Amino acid sequence: MAKKLYPEESVSDIAAAIREKNGSSTTYNVSEMGPAIRDIPVNDTFWTQENRNSLATILENVPIVADNADAAASINTIRNSFISTLRGGVTPAEPVLVSISVTPTSVTVPSGTTTSQVKDYLTSMTGYYETEGVSGQTTRDLTSELSSATVSGTMPTPGNTSTMTITYGGKSTTVSVTMEAAAPTLTGLTATYTGGAVAAGTTLDQLNEVIKATYSDGSTSAALTKGTDYTLSGTLTPGQTNTITVTGSGTYAGFTTTFSVTVEAAAPTLTGLSATYTGGTVAAGTTLAQLTEVVKATYSDGTTSAALTKGTDYTLSGTLTAGQANTVTVTGAGAYAGFTTSFSVTVEGAAAVTSSSATGSNSTGAWQRELTIAQETALTGDINKITIVMNDDLLSSVTNNNLLYNCNLTKNASGNWEGSVRVLNNRNDESGWRNFVEGSYATVTISGGKVTKVAIPHTYMSESLPNFNARFMFDIDGISPSYYVTVEIV
Repeated sequence: MAKKLYPEESVSDIAAAIREKNGSSTTYNVSEMGPAIRDIPVNDTFWTQENRNSLATILENVPIVADNADAAASINTIRNSFISTLRGGVTPAEPVLVSISVTPTSVTVPSGTTTSQVKDYLTSMTGYYETEGVSGQTTRDLTSELSSATVSGTMPTPGNTSTMTITYGGKSTTVSVTMEAAAPTLTGLTATYTGGAVAAGTTLDQLNEVIKATYSDGSTSAALTKGTDYTLSGTLTPGQTNTITVTGSGTYAGFTTTFSVTVEAAAPTLTGLSATYTGGTVAAGTTLAQLTEVVKATYSDGTTSAALTKGTDYTLSGTLTAGQANTVTVTGAGAYAGFTTSFSVTVEGAAAVTSSSATGSNSTGAWQRELTIAQETALTGDINKITIVMNDDLLSSVTNNNLLYNCNLTKNASGNWEGSVRVLNNRNDESGWRNFVEGSYATVTISGGKVTKVAIPHTYMSESLPNFNARFMFDIDGISPSYYVTVEIV
């Protein structure tokens, strides 16, 4: 049998009540309490049967604490013996549940809560009992029995309150149930574009839009975050209004909306150069700098610039050949570098050049019959006359020499160069023109329209003069004179 029968304080209270009634100071164990109670006179002014019944009721409500079922049964037998003695041997009726109460008496539940779920928001339930023949009520904690209780009534709609009935053991009480307003549901997205027209080249990330979520109650959220709550897609085409799609992400996935963005036309890009020649046919000898052309830049939108500046915005290259149409190339410079175009210029035929000056010289040394010629301008056509004149300065300073100071060469019909020379002999003061000996001719070298060399024959005079012999050449005793030369087409 277990040593601990029921709470110690309850047993001590019963023993104290016995001593109070019999006036003793006796210490009682449980087995001695029954006889001691029986020995108390019934006619005691306090120990009335009503009080005995109250004590019996107290004992009935004392919970039994034991180590096992057998011990609990033994304790219950002893307790019932006490109760029977207190009631004079009469077994009282069982306590009857007469009402219940719950706490709290008013609850607020989320939208969607069902009738049976109302119990989940109650924290306790108490039963009130009455026993036949015993005055007053006793209570029992029935919280553990809440799961067995039933709930009836019509649940309130969201935002409203209803009275619901809680029933247990045939007894009922009520609870005021308020249902919270239903949480609004996400219904979509709205987009407001605030940036106005944007420049060509603007990206989606640079747009200024405000995106909000819309809900079933008509409310909207704060502005959502681009890249986290939504993304943008679409093409920002310059020169038109573009539709941009907003696609929800995360919590807002599955919802889309759109807004429009106008993109300004793209700045035209440089595509090339155009050239218009306005000067007509030009004279031979005209230079590129003298041409009158109009060069403009062309752009991707079909527009052209104002006339560009020669030498700054472009340069010209090409050859203006007389007597034909020539292609002149325009090459962009600076901002227009990398672009070229061309135009055509017709150049008139060159005026015939029939005469060119030249200079004659020979290397230092005696017996020079050849004269090297440096002609300034090339002639087009058959060169047929050459005039050679000695430098006057040298002529006036030379004495005692055979001087050839003029030489005229003419090409005959056979293509041979006939000639005559004018000489001065300071030794005998005789001078005059002398022709080459018949059958003797000068040799003339011509290259590219220019005379480059003249060689006179060894015997060149038709008649001899005293002291005039073969040593008469294009030199003066080892001195190299210079000559003025005229080359002609006659």
